[in-house]
Amino acid sequence: MSVMISIRSIAVLAFKNLSRKKVRTVLSITGIIIGVMLYGGMSYATSSLKTRVTDVIGFLQDAMLIQNKDSIAPVFSIVDLKIIDDIDMYFPDIVRDFSPQIWLLNSSQKQPTIVLGVYLSKEISMRTFLANLKVNGELPSDNSTGWIILGSAIAESFRKKGYDIGDNLTLLNLGQTRSLRIIGNFTTGTFYDWLVIISIYDAWKLSPNLEQESEVSVIEIRLRDPTYSDEIQSFLDSRYSGKYELVYNIEVAEMVGNTINTVDKFAMVIGLLALIIGSLGVANTMFINITERKQEIGILKATGWTNGEAALEILMEALIMGLIGSVIGAGLGYFATIFAVKIFSINMTIYFSAIVFINSISAGLITSTVAVLIPVWKVMTLVPIKAIRE
Repeated sequence: MSVMISIRSIAVLAFKNLSRKKVRTVLSITGIIIGVMLYGGMSYATSSLKTRVTDVIGFLQDAMLIQNKDSIAPVFSIVDLKIIDDIDMYFPDIVRDFSPQIWLLNSSQKQPTIVLGVYLSKEISMRTFLANLKVNGELPSDNSTGWIILGSAIAESFRKKGYDIGDNLTLLNLGQTRSLRIIGNFTTGTFYDWLVIISIYDAWKLSPNLEQESEVSVIEIRLRDPTYSDEIQSFLDSRYSGKYELVYNIEVAEMVGNTINTVDKFAMVIGLLALIIGSLGVANTMFINITERKQEIGILKATGWTNGEAALEILMEALIMGLIGSVIGAGLGYFATIFAVKIFSINMTIYFSAIVFINSISAGLITSTVAVLIPVWKVMTLVPIKAIRE
């Protein structure tokens, strides 16, 4: 019981000591708030990105792409449509779906956008989302042209420029232009929401680099049995002299995930640096406080306080400032990240994470505690008589 009373007395004294120099205490807490806010904000952002990538991986599932070997992106790939017939002939009943796709980059409206030309009925990855889109009671047929469907993210961007459902949007690629009517929007919750979807026939008109109705950018496929992927790759190597490769969409998503992990580590380093800078304010405050209260600490030690109790009082002051600053900073980090995303028009949902919140508070408390280790050592080695005389 006496230990509890002693700790309570120490805590009360710590609060009183901090309240003596309110401005100095507030400035120290502000430093912790800023450090934890930066650390927490970066953690919330990378955590939300990881959640998005996880969703994308689940969304793509076992879909694969046939593209030019070593092509850095589908936009730069050219694939012969005859591949579909060849695979269907040598591997009957193995491939469940084929989806020819033309990827191109629209450079009109002063906003480069990625355009995907497809057969709507054959589209694999987004079939579920596009099936819910109705125009005049039915989905546009594969042979229909002149329409355009916008992902929810790019639709919002175009809406700010005055383009909405029913308006005509001009697309430009490699000197070719097409004016298409916006007929609807779709939402997937993935990076596909930044795509512009058009008929594959309009995409051919916009792609002078492709043989009309004979070549596409990539062919998306889904196998009934994914174990046949190696055999299909071997077939492509022998049939087309290694010109094409079979790439899992999920592999691309996992590569993005690995990149985000790297960014996460980099962000953590920056956040820790911000925390360390903030904790220096706590250390500076405690050094000044100890110097000003040297006689007081000497009297306490002379009247029975142990080195441990004197050290605990200093640690208590640091923990109080660290706890207040960390809780406020962790909360502000979440809202500041949401604000930054809206200000810079970034299509990303920031998810609240209890783990990130607790980690941010813990990081703030740890750095605040470490920052006062030297002041604590100074208090423990303080000679009472000498301190009182000074």
